[in-house]
Amino acid sequence: MKEFGLPLDVNEWRLFIDSSKLSLKMVLLHNGDELPCIPIAYAPHMKETYEHLQQLLHRIEYTQYEWSICADLKVVALLMAFNRALQNFAASFVNGIVVLQIYTISRKTGLPECV
Repeated sequence: MKEFGLPLDVNEWRLFIDSSKLSLKMVLLHNGDELPCIPIAYAPHMKETYEHLQQLLHRIEYTQYEWSICADLKVVALLMAFNRALQNFAASFVNGIVVLQIYTISRKTGLPECV
């Protein structure tokens, strides 16, 4: 950010992640869109997998900055590393915020329960 002459207030930026079958892209977007977006990662031959997202997040030092992440539900699902054993995720999309709830199957009743 210093190289671009832009302020480095983590709360003013969010990380946008876009993926397709053949590429991954990460861009910093300014809250309020007053400053230009900054492309920070582009991997043209990486498939959309949890391992590849983890690798890119590690390379951009995400744990140091911890920007808010915005992405489509498929990327959110990959980042949450779905547990394939008896879990269902319900997501609601309201005003640009994704709210996820985890449901497990009750062993007693066989019906979904919110965790």
